[in-house]
Amino acid sequence: MVCGSIGYGGIEKIRGLYAVLTEKGFDAINHLLEKDMDYSHIYDFRDKLELSQVIVEHDLECIDNADVSTV
Repeated sequence: MVCGSIGYGGIEKIRGLYAVLTEKGFDAINHLLEKDMDYSHIYDFRDKLELSQVIVEHDLECIDNADVSTV
């Protein structure tokens, strides 16, 4: 799972990193594809508290399922 901002063009960097990891033989948890979690079209989450909570819970679940985590 690659974490980072998906807004303002950040999603393209994340997709690129997923592509490199897959190309190099790594099994990455692509949290954007699971449960249709690509919300890069939303630029302001201030009025989307429930959606924000769903995203955070989903990301935490992905982290829990990972074998390795790095910063």
